[in-house]
Order: sequence, then C-alpha cells, then structure tokens
Amino acid sequence: MKNIFLLLLMVWAAPVWAGTELLVRLESTSDAHSWANLDAFVENGKVRVNVNGPWSRGSLIYDEKTSQITLVDDLNKIIVPVSAADQTVLKMTSYLVAGKLRGQMEGANDAVKLAYQLVRDNAEALFNGNSAQTQKDVKMDGFLCDLYEMQTNGVKNRQVWMTPLKATGMASGDYDTMWSLTRLVVDLFGEELSQVGADTTVFLQGYSNLQFPVHAALYVNGKISSRLKLIKIRHRNLPTGNFNLPAGYQTFTLLGIIQQDIKINS
Repeated sequence: MKNIFLLLLMVWAAPVWAGTELLVRLESTSDAHSWANLDAFVENGKVRVNVNGPWSRGSLIYDEKTSQITLVDDLNKIIVPVSAADQTVLKMTSYLVAGKLRGQMEGANDAVKLAYQLVRDNAEALFNGNSAQTQKDVKMDGFLCDLYEMQTNGVKNRQVWMTPLKATGMASGDYDTMWSLTRLVVDLFGEELSQVGADTTVFLQGYSNLQFPVHAALYVNGKISSRLKLIKIRHRNLPTGNFNLPAGYQTFTLLGIIQQDIKINS
C-alpha cells in the first residue's frame, strides 16, 4: 500500500509532451538514496508515468475520459485499477492515514521526528506561498524561462523556472490532460499533504496557467534540499501498446489492498 501511495504522490511533478517521451529526475541533496527517474508519455487523453527509483518502481496510467487511474507495482508485480468510484474510498483512506500519522508522531523518537520535520519543510517549500518573478529570459534545461522565487523572512524557499507552453511544443489539449491528472492526485491525497503543512489550494491556483515548469529547487533553512530537473525530451511516435498493462501480474481491487495493509499493520 505504501508503494502505491508513493507512486501516486510522485507523479504530480512529471511534465509531459504529446507524442513525446520525457525523462525527469527528482532527487534529494541530503540523501543520496532518495531519487527517482520518471519516464512519462501523453497521447490522446491518456498519460503514462513510469517511476524508477530505490524506493518505488512501477507505473501510473491515467485515462482522462473515464477518470480511471491504473497503478502498476513492479516491485510486487501487482496491478490496481482505481475507478472514479474507488477514488472516493482512496480519499477516505488518505484521511485515515493522515490521522494515524499524527498519532505516530506524538510517540516517535527524535530521529523519526527529525525526518518528519524534513518532509514538512520540503512540502511547505513546494506547495506554500505565492512566487514572485525575479528574472526573465533565463536559459534552463534548454528552454528560455522566467524564474519565480518564494521567500519567507528573507530566506529562500523555492525557485521554479517556467517556460511558455508553446515553447514546449505541447498541444493545449495534452496540457489539459496532464493538468487534470495533477489536480486529481493532489485532491486524492489532500489530507496527507495538509498533514505535512502543504497548502494545496494555493499550489493549484498558482500553477494553473499556460506556463510550464522545467526546473525546480526547494530550500530548507536557506540550502537546497531537493530538485526536479528535465533530463531528456524525445519527440517521436509512441510505441504501439504503450498504455497496455504488463502480462503475468496479479490484479487486486483497491479495497483488497487497503484491507491487506490494515491486517499487516494491525
């Protein structure tokens, strides 16, 4: 269940171009083992994001027409379809997990509390506050960008390099598909994100425009703690069957996964 949650939470950051493969890297500067490569595709109202990292390996497939998300967990070789109806259950689970997390932190040791605080600091740096434009026409990852920064009491929290949508070559319809997935993931895990100090309302309002993030850096106590960067873009016809599910995996219902996780942790 935790691996499934991790797959979902990582996907919001992966920008995607129609008919194009895009490789994005998420990494922490404080932990060499905290990173993930996201290989992403979008085509005809569908999105696929493949996640590969030390903590999570799998895929998320999204169909905008049906609002269905299908999770593929390569570590455990399972497939979990999450229909629009199931997403209500997932939101409730997120609410319960957030409450459980609050209780666990009260009795945690100092090391766990320190790690939790680092998560909070990064979440607040990523989601909270309104960024101000500080530079125009800056080259970043091969794009001409505007730089937006957010500070608290003179201390830098976030930098985001944004390029106009037309510079990416992505059609507006495909942008809408990816933005639809972003809104859905943030909505599904709103309670958990709020628990770690994230203001998702401000985040969604701030990034719902026709500029696209190609590089981002988060700061904790004035030092870079993590970054997202564009590694590679390949404009090409996507392979036939790119959105197909792998053979030989077990299919579980969302309710079955939740019940199994409850048994393991009870």
